[in-house]
Amino acid sequence: MKILTVGDCHVTNNQDLSRFDTLSKFIMDERPEHIILMGDFLTLQCLSAWDRNKRRAMEGQRYMLEVAAGNEALDRMLKDMNEWNDKRKRSKKAQYNPELIYINGNHEDRLDRYIEQEPTFEGVVSVEKDLALAKRGFKFIPYRSYHWINDIGFTHIPFNKVREISGVDITRKASMVTVKSCVFGHTHELHISNSHRMGQDHLQQVANVGCFFEEHEKYVEGRMTQYWKGVVMLDSWKEGRYDITTHSLSKLRRVYG
Repeated sequence: MKILTVGDCHVTNNQDLSRFDTLSKFIMDERPEHIILMGDFLTLQCLSAWDRNKRRAMEGQRYMLEVAAGNEALDRMLKDMNEWNDKRKRSKKAQYNPELIYINGNHEDRLDRYIEQEPTFEGVVSVEKDLALAKRGFKFIPYRSYHWINDIGFTHIPFNKVREISGVDITRKASMVTVKSCVFGHTHELHISNSHRMGQDHLQQVANVGCFFEEHEKYVEGRMTQYWKGVVMLDSWKEGRYDITTHSLSKLRRVYG
């Protein structure tokens, strides 16, 4: 089965969202059985602790503006599929309905942490509700949780005893806190590793699937980045096993305009 993983998109308002038009066309060419947004789909700059004391930076970065951009991005990503299904429905033909998964990342978790401090907004706003994920057909996976497909775990970032894993050799660290094959985002980098320990039935595969954005956040200005931008297709041919094909954002733009 084909599993399309879309790493951190970091959608904000006033951002070029045309990359989702190319993604829409790619999806219809490839027809994966599963499409997974790997977390940090939204940036939620309006709730950034980094900007908390910078009132000018916070101005104009309101929650609903970012949510509106997120909704537009999802509309663009699903546009070709929805139009194709509408035509098929009218002619009473089979439709293309992949499993859609939305994993909450640490950036979306900013909202949950904010509500803990400002409970007035509890039940009023949420990423799941405001992006109409259920209506669009997405299954929502909370931050720090896993979604399992064919014995492969998908999460935003694995955790150790205290916090999310970080630093160099990130996939090896992931293999130390997991048992089964897993796939994650968060770092914006592309890494792959394999390991086999005594007692395991087969090779454990670990993949860190890069990101799907073009504009960098202000906090990385002047810093070294090793971001890989694109999407990663997994072909899972056996429980816990998969082959990987990468499709860079540059390639998607060349092929799909």
